[in-house]
Amino acid sequence: MLAFAIESCARIPAESGVYLFRDAAGKVLYVGKAKRLRDRVRSYFGSDDGRPVTRLIEGRARSIDWVITSDEKQALVLENSLIKQHKPSLNVKLRDDSLYFSLQIDPREEWPRLRVVRRRKGPVGSLFFGPYTSVRGARRLVRELNSIFPLRSCDDEALHNRSRPCIEHEIGRCVAPCIAACTSAEYQRIVGDLIGLLRGKDQGIVAGIEERMHAAAEALEYERAADLRDRIAAVRSVLQQPQLSRRGDSEEDVIGIVRAGGRAAICVLQVRVGVLSGSTHYEVADREDVPGLVEAILSQHYSEERKPPRSVLVPQLPEGAAAFAALLSDLRGGATKVRTASRGPSARLQELATRNAQLRLENAEEQQGARAAVLAAVQQRFQLRHLPARIEGFDISHQAGSHVTGSCVAFLGGHPDAARYRSYKLREVQRNDDFAAMEEVLRRRITRGLSEGDLPDLLLLDGGPPQLARALRVLRETGASQVDVLALAKGRSAAVGSERGHERVWLPGAEAPLILDAQDPALLLLMRVRDEAHRRALRHSRTLKRGSAVKSALESIPGVGPARARGLLRSFGSVAAIRKLDAATLAASKGISTALATRILEQLRVME
Repeated sequence: MLAFAIESCARIPAESGVYLFRDAAGKVLYVGKAKRLRDRVRSYFGSDDGRPVTRLIEGRARSIDWVITSDEKQALVLENSLIKQHKPSLNVKLRDDSLYFSLQIDPREEWPRLRVVRRRKGPVGSLFFGPYTSVRGARRLVRELNSIFPLRSCDDEALHNRSRPCIEHEIGRCVAPCIAACTSAEYQRIVGDLIGLLRGKDQGIVAGIEERMHAAAEALEYERAADLRDRIAAVRSVLQQPQLSRRGDSEEDVIGIVRAGGRAAICVLQVRVGVLSGSTHYEVADREDVPGLVEAILSQHYSEERKPPRSVLVPQLPEGAAAFAALLSDLRGGATKVRTASRGPSARLQELATRNAQLRLENAEEQQGARAAVLAAVQQRFQLRHLPARIEGFDISHQAGSHVTGSCVAFLGGHPDAARYRSYKLREVQRNDDFAAMEEVLRRRITRGLSEGDLPDLLLLDGGPPQLARALRVLRETGASQVDVLALAKGRSAAVGSERGHERVWLPGAEAPLILDAQDPALLLLMRVRDEAHRRALRHSRTLKRGSAVKSALESIPGVGPARARGLLRSFGSVAAIRKLDAATLAASKGISTALATRILEQLRVME
């Protein structure tokens, strides 16, 4: 055991709490929790623990901190908080393969409507259903539900200002509350039926609609009776979906985990109302055993926006499973079980989740192999000294000669590494000079990389020989000549078949560019990096221009300088928000007199 570990373990209490391993610079490497801190920390040193994370900690950790807690549940909450705060490099970090969305409806509104939202935030009393990993799928579901339960889809402004029904009413997807084509009571009945179906409480929905259908037929309202009949058929078709569980009200997440080749794939299947309603996938470095990965999922997968279900089925129970169940129960606002299954329908669901994770991992390995082959082709085609495992692409953008900005995007193993993307606001170059701007951006990036020991294998520039010459000078003057560099120039327009229309790759010292087939995988990768850098630089430049335009609108008003303009924007958020204020409200701001407030509002309304 290392000397610092022997000394630290002797001082660590045998109580529940959280421990933090730090490197020589004091940066947090790993955060963990334990029921008995001393025993847990000892296990990392001189033991037969085969987890890769243990070897990494033993090799890199130089100090240990700890915080004791009153119980294991509190330790779990603190661990999750510290991981989010410090972002330790050795902890498992779950990243969704996609965003997730929910359906929201507020039954307390006068005329409720179904919305697709990203965050589960809204007025008290709002109901949320989901989550759904595809916004397209969520919107399609809303359209299908509106064909069964014809609620409004328009916003409040359109609802209150419409004098005639829209096309949604004409095709039977809205009962047109905007023109009082239905009563509030009838509308609320439709809302109740929709909420009941989304909650899985379908018993009585069809019977209730049938009762209203017969009543309409007896009242000779045949058209309304026919609409209700069609609604019954649509509801029944929804209710006849194949069930994965014998219990129609089952609400369960099923976690499958597969580890191989230094990677781990995780699949979380969502079963709602006995139906498989969605899935979420993660791929992480294989640094933990299965219980450790389960801990990461339980602590990171769920949130206020994605609440846990009644039951979570896991391949192996983690240490302190009861504490996790208590934490999830608090988050859900009701009891949540964390359990395993050895037979029956639950075991078959577990096998399905594991099979999904296996296929995901196999697909990832195939893609990784294909990307590795492309990187090898890039090295060979362009005579690079190193395999370009990490490529950084650079571009310069401006808006009519002003708001010059630079971008850096990173690709790791042929795949975008968004965490390393950077945007540069030029400090020295304030004019339209792409060559000088490229040199400034590269010098700042390489200087920082040298100080941090963080340099890429390949620099890719959007441009030709002038940009390449500036880059080579920067690398030579900074002492980073070991980094490979290429320039990719866009093809000029030309007749079909002419090489002048192709992308041109400039190599250091070459008198002519290298022109490859337009479908060459090596060229396609470089084009993807270049295009990503171009998009980021253009977006940043436009953002600077918009911010400048907002400031200019305020600063052009006599009596409003840069400091006062910044203060107003901080207080009210935007020029549009300021424009809507009255003079008294604006005059209540620090440093704004009634006369100046009146002048600001008059000027802004003239500019509108």
